[in-house]
Amino acid sequence: MIPYHPDFTPNTTGSLHEWSNESDNCGMGAIALLNGERNYQALDHAITSVCNMTHRGAVDADMKTGDGAGVLTQIPYPIFRKAASSMGHEIKDETDLAVGVFFLPQGNDETQTEVKCAAESIVARRGITLVGWRQVPVHPDELGEIARETQPEILHLILEKPLGW
Repeated sequence: MIPYHPDFTPNTTGSLHEWSNESDNCGMGAIALLNGERNYQALDHAITSVCNMTHRGAVDADMKTGDGAGVLTQIPYPIFRKAASSMGHEIKDETDLAVGVFFLPQGNDETQTEVKCAAESIVARRGITLVGWRQVPVHPDELGEIARETQPEILHLILEKPLGW
Protein backbone atom coordinates (compact mmCIF):
# COMPACT_ATOMS: atom_id res chain seq x y z
CA MET A 1 0.00 0.00 0.00
CA ILE A 2 1.28 3.49 -0.88
CA PRO A 3 0.41 5.91 1.96
CA TYR A 4 0.42 8.93 -0.36
CA HIS A 5 -2.57 10.13 -2.38
CA PRO A 6 -1.67 9.73 -6.09
CA ASP A 7 -3.33 13.03 -7.05
CA PHE A 8 -1.03 14.98 -4.73
CA THR A 9 2.16 12.92 -4.96
CA PRO A 10 4.80 14.03 -7.48
CA ASN A 11 6.18 11.43 -9.84
CA THR A 12 9.78 10.86 -8.77
CA THR A 13 10.65 8.24 -11.38
CA GLY A 14 14.25 8.72 -12.45
CA SER A 15 15.11 10.93 -9.46
CA LEU A 16 17.15 10.18 -6.36
CA HIS A 17 14.08 10.50 -4.14
CA GLU A 18 12.69 7.34 -2.53
CA TRP A 19 9.22 7.43 -0.96
CA SER A 20 10.31 4.71 1.49
CA ASN A 21 12.46 7.38 3.19
CA GLU A 22 9.42 9.55 3.95
CA SER A 23 7.76 9.66 7.35
CA ASP A 24 5.39 11.92 9.21
CA ASN A 25 6.72 15.05 10.83
CA CYS A 26 5.68 16.35 14.20
CA GLY A 27 4.34 19.60 12.86
CA MET A 28 4.87 22.26 10.28
CA GLY A 29 3.27 25.44 9.13
CA ALA A 30 2.75 26.66 5.61
CA ILE A 31 2.24 30.34 4.91
CA ALA A 32 1.95 31.01 1.19
CA LEU A 33 0.45 33.41 -1.29
CA LEU A 34 -1.20 31.25 -3.92
CA ASN A 35 -0.53 33.86 -6.61
CA GLY A 36 3.24 33.50 -6.03
CA GLU A 37 3.81 37.18 -5.32
CA ARG A 38 6.42 38.31 -2.83
CA ASN A 39 4.97 39.87 0.28
CA TYR A 40 6.63 40.97 3.51
CA GLN A 41 3.49 40.20 5.55
CA ALA A 42 3.62 36.54 4.47
CA LEU A 43 7.28 36.38 5.55
CA ASP A 44 6.42 38.03 8.86
CA HIS A 45 3.66 35.45 9.46
CA ALA A 46 6.08 32.62 8.61
CA ILE A 47 8.68 33.91 11.08
CA THR A 48 5.98 34.21 13.76
CA SER A 49 4.94 30.63 12.98
CA VAL A 50 8.50 29.34 13.50
CA CYS A 51 8.79 31.30 16.76
CA ASN A 52 5.63 29.57 17.99
CA MET A 53 7.07 26.07 17.51
CA THR A 54 8.80 26.00 20.92
CA HIS A 55 5.77 24.21 22.39
CA ARG A 56 6.83 21.01 20.62
CA GLY A 57 10.37 21.07 21.96
CA ALA A 58 11.90 22.97 19.06
CA VAL A 59 14.51 24.49 21.37
CA ASP A 60 16.94 22.97 23.83
CA ALA A 61 17.05 23.78 27.53
CA ASP A 62 19.26 26.80 26.82
CA MET A 63 16.27 28.30 24.93
CA LYS A 64 18.67 29.30 22.12
CA THR A 65 19.61 26.05 20.40
CA GLY A 66 16.97 25.22 17.82
CA ASP A 67 16.10 22.02 16.00
CA GLY A 68 16.80 23.44 12.55
CA ALA A 69 13.29 24.71 11.87
CA GLY A 70 13.33 27.63 9.50
CA VAL A 71 11.59 29.52 6.75
CA LEU A 72 11.77 28.70 3.06
CA THR A 73 11.33 31.79 0.90
CA GLN A 74 11.59 32.74 -2.72
CA ILE A 75 15.11 33.65 -3.79
CA PRO A 76 15.92 37.19 -2.57
CA TYR A 77 17.20 38.26 -6.00
CA PRO A 78 18.63 41.67 -5.00
CA ILE A 79 20.97 39.99 -2.49
CA PHE A 80 22.23 37.44 -5.02
CA ARG A 81 22.49 39.87 -7.92
CA LYS A 82 24.70 42.03 -5.67
CA ALA A 83 26.79 38.98 -4.69
CA ALA A 84 27.14 37.96 -8.35
CA SER A 85 28.14 41.50 -9.26
CA SER A 86 30.86 41.48 -6.59
CA MET A 87 32.16 38.32 -8.30
CA GLY A 88 32.28 40.14 -11.64
CA HIS A 89 29.12 38.57 -13.05
CA GLU A 90 25.92 40.40 -14.01
CA ILE A 91 22.60 38.53 -13.66
CA LYS A 92 20.20 40.24 -16.05
CA ASP A 93 17.01 38.24 -15.55
CA GLU A 94 15.86 36.93 -12.16
CA THR A 95 14.65 33.67 -13.74
CA ASP A 96 18.23 32.95 -14.81
CA LEU A 97 19.47 32.66 -11.20
CA ALA A 98 19.71 29.55 -9.01
CA VAL A 99 21.20 29.12 -5.55
CA GLY A 100 22.43 25.92 -3.91
CA VAL A 101 22.85 25.85 -0.14
CA PHE A 102 25.70 23.77 1.31
CA PHE A 103 26.18 22.92 4.99
CA LEU A 104 29.81 21.87 5.39
CA PRO A 105 31.81 20.83 8.46
CA GLN A 106 33.66 23.70 10.16
CA GLY A 107 37.43 23.54 10.07
CA ASN A 108 37.62 20.60 7.68
CA ASP A 109 39.16 22.22 4.63
CA GLU A 110 39.78 18.88 2.92
CA THR A 111 36.09 17.90 3.04
CA GLN A 112 34.99 21.39 2.02
CA THR A 113 37.32 21.32 -0.98
CA GLU A 114 36.09 17.84 -1.95
CA VAL A 115 32.43 18.87 -1.81
CA LYS A 116 33.04 22.10 -3.72
CA CYS A 117 35.01 20.29 -6.44
CA ALA A 118 32.29 17.66 -6.79
CA ALA A 119 29.55 20.30 -7.02
CA GLU A 120 31.50 22.37 -9.54
CA SER A 121 32.20 19.28 -11.65
CA ILE A 122 28.52 18.30 -11.74
CA VAL A 123 27.49 21.86 -12.65
CA ALA A 124 30.10 22.02 -15.43
CA ARG A 125 29.01 18.65 -16.90
CA ARG A 126 25.47 19.97 -17.15
CA GLY A 127 26.56 23.14 -18.92
CA ILE A 128 25.41 25.43 -16.12
CA THR A 129 27.26 28.71 -15.56
CA LEU A 130 28.90 28.78 -12.14
CA VAL A 131 28.93 32.33 -10.80
CA GLY A 132 30.69 31.56 -7.54
CA TRP A 133 30.52 30.65 -3.88
CA ARG A 134 29.08 33.04 -1.30
CA GLN A 135 29.81 32.76 2.42
CA VAL A 136 26.49 33.06 4.25
CA PRO A 137 26.65 35.75 6.93
CA VAL A 138 25.89 34.31 10.35
CA HIS A 139 25.62 35.65 13.89
CA PRO A 140 27.09 32.93 16.16
CA ASP A 141 26.48 35.00 19.29
CA GLU A 142 22.74 34.47 18.72
CA LEU A 143 23.18 30.68 18.90
CA GLY A 144 23.07 28.52 21.98
CA GLU A 145 26.26 26.87 23.20
CA ILE A 146 25.13 23.46 21.95
CA ALA A 147 24.41 24.82 18.46
CA ARG A 148 27.79 26.57 18.28
CA GLU A 149 29.54 23.25 18.97
CA THR A 150 28.15 21.75 15.76
CA GLN A 151 27.63 24.89 13.68
CA PRO A 152 28.35 24.14 10.02
CA GLU A 153 30.03 26.37 7.48
CA ILE A 154 27.15 27.58 5.27
CA LEU A 155 27.85 28.46 1.65
CA HIS A 156 25.71 29.45 -1.30
CA LEU A 157 26.60 28.22 -4.76
CA ILE A 158 25.31 30.85 -7.19
CA LEU A 159 24.48 29.61 -10.68
CA GLU A 160 23.12 31.13 -13.87
CA LYS A 161 20.86 29.29 -16.27
CA PRO A 162 22.53 28.61 -19.61
CA LEU A 163 21.23 30.37 -22.72
CA GLY A 164 18.54 28.37 -24.47
CA TRP A 165 17.22 26.58 -21.40
